Amino acid sequence: MLGLRELVKAETQMVCLTAALRPADEAEFGRLVGLPGAGIGVGAGAVRWFRSNTTRANVRYEVRRYNRGEEDKENVVAALVEEKQAKYKEAGGGQIVVYCDTVKKVDQYAKQLGGLCYHRNVGEAETKQGVVRQLREGTGQVFTATNALGLGVDAPRIRVEVYVEVVRRLRDYAQEARRAGERG
Repeated sequence: MLGLRELVKAETQMVCLTAALRPADEAEFGRLVGLPGAGIGVGAGAVRWFRSNTTRANVRYEVRRYNRGEEDKENVVAALVEEKQAKYKEAGGGQIVVYCDTVKKVDQYAKQLGGLCYHRNVGEAETKQGVVRQLREGTGQVFTATNALGLGVDAPRIRVEVYVEVVRRLRDYAQEARRAGERG
């Protein structure tokens, strides 16, 4: 952000693009980078905002219920992942990300599902980059992760995202969930 502020001060022409900035956050973004009309910067009116519809008709949200007394959550998740793997195998492939709220659960589901895992303790930067590379290139099919994976990752082959627990931050969920329909 500070780098952007320096570019604004130098009156550099810029285009800032995002798929996740809420209209309510535009003023804060402008203030942080010193955009004109945000109380800081050069000539008022030099900033133009463009918005487009962010609704994705190809994204479907579904809640799967299970009986805690009769079913094991891990087995319910595994069955769902298997079902989706079969569906998308027939449709030419696709990736599945299972989001968990703790590192321990990420590791547990990765072991059970035979997938790659991503969280803050998964290893050195090189290890993390390797997981992200497989996600981006479509070479891995099932990934388990904390929300650390969700931000700033462009992965065009994600077709299904499973949230094992209730989402804690709606903004993170919106950022993560949009990926499943990004490329159709």
